[in-house]
Amino acid sequence: GQLGSMIQALAHRGPDDQGRYGDEAAGVLLGHTRLSIIDTSQAGHQPMVSRSGRYVLVFNGEIYNAPELAKTVQLAEGNWIGHSDTEVLLELIDQHGLANTLPRCNGMFALALWDTIERRLHLARDRVGIKPLYIGQQGGVLAFASELKAIRCLPEFPLNIDRSALHAYVNHGYVPGPASIVANVRKLPPGHLASISCSGSGGLDVHEEAWWSLEPNIRHDLDYQQAVQQTESLLLDSTRLRLNSDRPLGILLSGGIDSTLVAVMATQAGSNRP
Repeated sequence: GQLGSMIQALAHRGPDDQGRYGDEAAGVLLGHTRLSIIDTSQAGHQPMVSRSGRYVLVFNGEIYNAPELAKTVQLAEGNWIGHSDTEVLLELIDQHGLANTLPRCNGMFALALWDTIERRLHLARDRVGIKPLYIGQQGGVLAFASELKAIRCLPEFPLNIDRSALHAYVNHGYVPGPASIVANVRKLPPGHLASISCSGSGGLDVHEEAWWSLEPNIRHDLDYQQAVQQTESLLLDSTRLRLNSDRPLGILLSGGIDSTLVAVMATQAGSNRP
């Protein structure tokens, strides 16, 4: 019932489909609401179970280089069930592990992965935190969701305002991560991976680490003209990748530099979509 309430609280994020998974022995419940973009058929339904049966995945986002990554997956039985990026991501994880798969993914995402063998739940967020992921922990209960309102459906997480977060909001106009406005609920930092398992005392062991950092990826060997050329190339490539969709696409023009630049890049990428 509580999982159903959480799913319903997020129905506006995914009006096309809903799904749930439960492992009662481990006390794990996963729910998902889907906005179908890539592979709108039931082949993209979530939570999705890997072919081996080991992993269960709920995934919010898009892996832009999924077609290229799919070519590296060795399928022991037949062809792909569908053509969703979720399926590609899941089978990559099954064959290479989550830690080795995340750096290969070009995309925006927040995900939860249940390992039925190690009895461990993994939560991960994309490099710069495009997709949101909130984690609430109170006693022996851990909840996660894309929005605070879903976690607040649980009696363990009433609307108790975090006063330090409120102070930061008044001063800065937003709540800096990893805090949230609600006590006992935080944001998983961008580029981070959290692993949760039951401790010997019946509590929860939570291990969190960065799987990506900006600093090692900063280029210091480019002059101004090289930087301009590389920025244009990256903008064009990133726009092209985002034009992949099984649904009609559109561009929201605000009149500013950002949206105008995206429109120009989309035209240069040769899109014939509306």
